Amino acid sequence: MAYSNKDETSILGASEAELVGRTRRPGIVDLSDDQLRSLLDEVAGKEKALGTKIAGFRRALNGRGGQKPGAADAGIARKKQVYAKAVQRLKREMGRRDSFVTAKKAERRAAKSA
Repeated sequence: MAYSNKDETSILGASEAELVGRTRRPGIVDLSDDQLRSLLDEVAGKEKALGTKIAGFRRALNGRGGQKPGAADAGIARKKQVYAKAVQRLKREMGRRDSFVTAKKAERRAAKSA
């Protein structure tokens, strides 16, 4: 499910919302390739950590160990969804840049051979 900026701000804390906000346009376009990769690593790491926590909750509910969810862990699944969408946006931007570079290289090759 897609969340608006307002929804993301209400789901996440201030620092998390700032991090995820950097994955939206127009800010994502201004990032260099290295900054984009490091942001992807950071956001994907947070998403993976939340997924691990959710899996532990499921294990606990099934009686196989793990930590039982408390009141503070109520919105963790929604947080993970927000981070997953942010990862998706970052990967899409990386793919867009890669296809742009590939197209430019093809144009140069065609110009040289002509």
